[in-house]
Amino acid sequence: MVALAVGLLVVAGASARRTALRRSRAAAEAVLDDLAAAACAHLAAGRDPSSSRRAGRAVARYERTGARVAAARSRRELDALVARHRLRTAAERMAADGLRRVRDALREGVPARR
Repeated sequence: MVALAVGLLVVAGASARRTALRRSRAAAEAVLDDLAAAACAHLAAGRDPSSSRRAGRAVARYERTGARVAAARSRRELDALVARHRLRTAAERMAADGLRRVRDALREGVPARR
């Protein structure tokens, strides 16, 4: 009876790990979708990856991340990829917001602090 209970706990633990790995892989594939959309946006705008540095970096980032997702074997690796992407996008958003605020202040004629 005890062996059966231990066996059920082992199976349940393995099932939970597989489910968590599937969830992490799905999140990593969503990151790939974001990167593919960014690369496609650059290409659709007529930018050639060989001449546009941003377009080239977007395409290279997609290829590099795709290879990392394919090579990842653990949930921790996939979660690290997702966290890195979220950090990068948050930093880009913060920089864009700061630039927008500066442009708005310049447009309104707000004097600079000294």
